[in-house]
Amino acid sequence: MRKMKKLNGLLLGCVTGLLFSACTQDLDQPGLNSDGDLVRIQLDAPEAMQLTRSVAGTNSAKGGLTNVDWTQHDLRYQLAVYSADGTQLLVAPQSKVYDTYSPATFEFRLTPNCTYKFVAWADFVEQGTTEDLHYNTADFANISIITDADQDKTFNDESRDAFFITKDIQIGQTFNESLTLKRPFAKVRVVTTDWDENNGGIAKPDNFKITYHDCKRFSGLNAVSGEAIGETDADASIVYTAQIATDGNSGKFYEGGYDASAASRTLVVDYLLATSEQRAIHFKLDMLAGTSPVISRDFTTNIPIQRNYLTTLIGNLLSVGGSVTIDIDDNFDGENQVTVKDPKYIAYTATQELNCNNRFWGTDLEIIEEQCTYNTETGQGMWAYTGTVTEVEFNAFNGETSLLSITLPEGITSIGSNAFSNSGLEAITLPESLEEIAQYAFSKTNLTEIVIPANVELVESSAFQGNSSGSISPLKKVIFEGTKILTIESNTFQDCQNLQEVKLPEGLKTIQYNAFLRCYALEEIIIPDAVTTIEKQVFSQCSALKKVTLGTQLESIGDHAFNKCLALEIIVCPDETPAVLGSKAVFPVSDSWGSYTANYKIYVPDAQLNTYRTSWSAYWDTSSWVPTKVIYPMSDMP
Repeated sequence: MRKMKKLNGLLLGCVTGLLFSACTQDLDQPGLNSDGDLVRIQLDAPEAMQLTRSVAGTNSAKGGLTNVDWTQHDLRYQLAVYSADGTQLLVAPQSKVYDTYSPATFEFRLTPNCTYKFVAWADFVEQGTTEDLHYNTADFANISIITDADQDKTFNDESRDAFFITKDIQIGQTFNESLTLKRPFAKVRVVTTDWDENNGGIAKPDNFKITYHDCKRFSGLNAVSGEAIGETDADASIVYTAQIATDGNSGKFYEGGYDASAASRTLVVDYLLATSEQRAIHFKLDMLAGTSPVISRDFTTNIPIQRNYLTTLIGNLLSVGGSVTIDIDDNFDGENQVTVKDPKYIAYTATQELNCNNRFWGTDLEIIEEQCTYNTETGQGMWAYTGTVTEVEFNAFNGETSLLSITLPEGITSIGSNAFSNSGLEAITLPESLEEIAQYAFSKTNLTEIVIPANVELVESSAFQGNSSGSISPLKKVIFEGTKILTIESNTFQDCQNLQEVKLPEGLKTIQYNAFLRCYALEEIIIPDAVTTIEKQVFSQCSALKKVTLGTQLESIGDHAFNKCLALEIIVCPDETPAVLGSKAVFPVSDSWGSYTANYKIYVPDAQLNTYRTSWSAYWDTSSWVPTKVIYPMSDMP
């Protein structure tokens, strides 16, 4: 009752004041005039069906009329009348205040046959007062954000919602006009979908810091012209802070929409002065539990905002990785939808910045050019992307001499032919998801070491082949971690002249011809027991090779497989059954000119000594002028 009396008294006072002012107005002059036509203006704000805060249904997709605490705030309407060109204030702002939602009706007597500009504003004030709370409305041509007591550094406050309209109306006779106000703001909300209260593994933030950067901000509104004013570059040094919105029992403040799900919660809402054209903002959101950081999200992709639109950023924001979807909707003004990229990265180093075009293929793969970075001092670069990278394209970095290193992301299953051939690549990290390496993929690079992950099933021919002349491959170490590769294909490590260490895959069955041809620095090789076939010239001209350990299931060794391996000292052959040897010098033999005398030893099972000497007679030869007698029992092995 006290409120209604207050409102009725205020209304009576306003009308009386208006009529009194009109007594001095000439009928021909625009403005208040006691003899003029009666003009009745009704003002409505959006969400008129939402009546009071006591009605269940808070929803972060709605505005202040739905979500504000009406026990703490009242709704204030103000209406002013200007000349048609907006230069002259004819009727100073008149106000009405309500303690729940209600449309407001204002009555004027104005000089007829004139066009007036009606300017209305509605916002929230503290309950029981009429004073400005968040916005200085002394001048409708310059409504500004109140900065006292850091009020401009607070978000998660639904009472910051406000509405306005400016409309030219020609007064010719008594009439009624209903005007619907709209926000001069864009509303931005951030919703996480991995809040689940029962999931103790994810920390839950209770307060936030926001810094806007690399975008434009507005400090005020000219409600007369309808334009946002005070455009400046966002100041990244200003940190806006707020607590998470809660109800009286420390539970969720918002009840409807996304928040109706136990897994989802609105973290942040903010009202930003905006234009009717879509613009982009960027901001960093730091989430904290007390003073302890939980996670930080820097939304550097363009986030669209627009006057009287709701922009929603939604996703698994408390977890690392993933994508964030943005909706622009509400019963504000229409609907749009875009996706804000919460990217993953491919790290590389290079002597100059490299683009990412036509280098990768994948599922829903999109390279985010504006978030790719490169540091000219360190040479470190990052390619930003969303989706899943599944392939390195053939020729992706072929001849890219400025590339020095790269870390390939999980999800990649294949590396195309010549992908890094003839590049400056010195180091690479391959993902566990990798399954195939195509021919010449790493030929003639500057790699010094390669670890081939356990899931790789296929390494095609010449994949790591070096140069036979000119620049020498620096590759020194090769490790196969898995057991899925059945074949080392032809020429795979040919001319890797610095190769010193090779750990072959345990599941290997076949080593094809020339696989390790002219690996001059290789001193020892262990052939896995599963290998059945070593083809011709596999280790030919490995001039530093001293020790060879053959497997237990070997069936054949091709021509010249170990030809010109003149440093050989020991060949260990544990198989009970001698493999079939090619007809042409599988192992080195003494020559009749005395330039080489075979003094290495092949150690075989004692019980099979004579079998080996018979089957491999060329290596227990007593008839030649310079004999080759190198087969001995394992019991003699030092």
